[in-house]
Amino acid sequence: MEIERAKVLGFCCGVRRTIKMIETALSADQPLATLGAIVHNTTVVNELAARGARPVSDLAEVTERVVAITAHGAPRQIFSQIKARGLQIINTTCPIVHKAQQRAAELTAAGFTVVICGEENHPEVKGILSWTDGTGIASLSADLKLPPVDRGIALIAQTTIKEEFFADFACQLASRYNKTYKIKIINTTCPEASYRYSEAEELAKRTDAIIVIGNRNSANTCNLTKIAGGKGIAYHIEQASEIDPSWLKGVKRMGITAGTSTPDGLINEVIKTLQRLVNLQSAVY
Repeated sequence: MEIERAKVLGFCCGVRRTIKMIETALSADQPLATLGAIVHNTTVVNELAARGARPVSDLAEVTERVVAITAHGAPRQIFSQIKARGLQIINTTCPIVHKAQQRAAELTAAGFTVVICGEENHPEVKGILSWTDGTGIASLSADLKLPPVDRGIALIAQTTIKEEFFADFACQLASRYNKTYKIKIINTTCPEASYRYSEAEELAKRTDAIIVIGNRNSANTCNLTKIAGGKGIAYHIEQASEIDPSWLKGVKRMGITAGTSTPDGLINEVIKTLQRLVNLQSAVY
């Protein structure tokens, strides 16, 4: 069986930047708290926690003098609360997420009602919504009920949303409301995530099956699985131990891709496990 890796997989630039910032702080013997999982990967979170980056679910749990904002960003008010306690902030928010936050704030200030194409309960989306001063709304369905609209609607996207999905969402929203409101559409999807989605789609066409590596609470990893599965067979795993040997039956070429928070070590472990299983099957037959 041949194993084909996606051209680009694993850590994206934003995640690498976040981890480097945390490691730099820890190298200065500076224990810190992270407001949530610093990135959506349990292995990475646990490794950093072992070195002194303790994840907490609420600011009230923080006992350290340093608080890190995760790659997904945080609600606007959190920054004020941290400063009010006199704590140091390490803001590792992905620059692309930060741009989406800025656009949300600018559009709100201009009088637009901001609509985010995204998962309402995702940490990134919660953070972006906070920059709309409570006037914004998030949904994965264009069939939504709008809050009061003054100047018009401004549509932006959760950064990990597939670009084609956002375009379809925008078309549906425009067809419903363009005769009623002025509509402004700003594409805030991540170009790197979009490229990975396209690559997963092409990889699915070239292979008999694909293994997608990454946490199940990772939006982009779940998107990769859905996209690859739409073109063929896709298996979503978090660890190499989850690989079922039966997945290899009749497979001549297996594709490998991974979410943007998945470390190289996990990817390499999965490939080694696959190679070992292939060798075992060859020995049997």
